[in-house]
Amino acid sequence: MLLISESHFTNLTVFKILQYNVYNTPHPDGTAHGGTTLIIRKIISHHELPSYQTNKIQATIVEVKAILAPHSCRYLQSTET
Repeated sequence: MLLISESHFTNLTVFKILQYNVYNTPHPDGTAHGGTTLIIRKIISHHELPSYQTNKIQATIVEVKAILAPHSCRYLQSTET
């Protein structure tokens, strides 16, 4: 699992890696700044949850199924200085 802050992706960005799922939450203004991305290997049992997206915060959220119980992986990026 890879967590990326300041991914600088937009809704037009296409980013793929063989054997991995890529989940992206871009900045809501549509320009290439801010944003978060999670990259998870396909053999890891998981599913995407609704992301959180404001001008100051972008969060990509994925629930990973663990052996004992499900866990949520939330990656939060604040663009506030």
